[in-house]
Amino acid sequence: MKAQVLSLCLVLSAYAGYSQTTYIFQPDSCNGKDATVFVKVDLPEWSDKNFGQRDEISASGWTYGGQGGGEGYSRIFIDFDGLKSIPRGVAITSATLSLYGKTSSVFIKQGNAGENDCFIERVTGPWDESTLTWNNKPTTTNEHQTVLPGSKGVQWKYNADVDVTMLVQDMTDLPAESSHGFCIALQGEDYYRNLLFASSEHIDPSLRPKLTVTFNLCNPAARRTATTGVADNPPVITPLPIKKAASTVKARGTAGQPRKEEAEIGEIPMEGVQNP
Repeated sequence: MKAQVLSLCLVLSAYAGYSQTTYIFQPDSCNGKDATVFVKVDLPEWSDKNFGQRDEISASGWTYGGQGGGEGYSRIFIDFDGLKSIPRGVAITSATLSLYGKTSSVFIKQGNAGENDCFIERVTGPWDESTLTWNNKPTTTNEHQTVLPGSKGVQWKYNADVDVTMLVQDMTDLPAESSHGFCIALQGEDYYRNLLFASSEHIDPSLRPKLTVTFNLCNPAARRTATTGVADNPPVITPLPIKKAASTVKARGTAGQPRKEEAEIGEIPMEGVQNP
């Protein structure tokens, strides 16, 4: 009898283990979808520029007196089209967004700087990497907003792993066409602050943004409240190159302008960018 009970426990344990499925999304320049949007006070043309092909993404605040402008700010948009391959409504047991720092920057020569803690929010409107600008950026929601810790004095090569489980749960609870990724912005959009990471266009594949998602196929009604571990040797999934049209603008301040805020850091020929 004891042997039968032990056998049953082993079977149930194995079954529970196999119910966890882990996908890793780390797309390249052809399939990746990430871009930085900028706004500069007194330089309105910057709000219509697209930076989807840069090898870096940044949330920043700086001053641009040398260009004839005032303060300026930037925000990051990232989406992983592979999320659409996860069955709708499954229980997400863990999701981690991994971002990797650069060793230098042609565009942001000072690297990470200042009090650069950020918020990560869910994007609620469609957007396209090749056409996204400050003026046409989509709306976001702060529901289940999470924190991206700042670099704490680390100027270069700052890496971050952030728990985005509840945000991904919200995305997979929605129809696939209503999932639009993440927006990253400084918690305090003020100048002399930067947080810089490699984008999916970066020449080094290991530095591109990565999303690791573990979900439970057997219990779609369950909802996660604490981060759990990631299965060993999960499959690496290459997302489909789905692109969406740009949509509604969301302003964090008044009349589309920042609360003392928003823009970019100089237009210089791109470094280390792979053409799709």
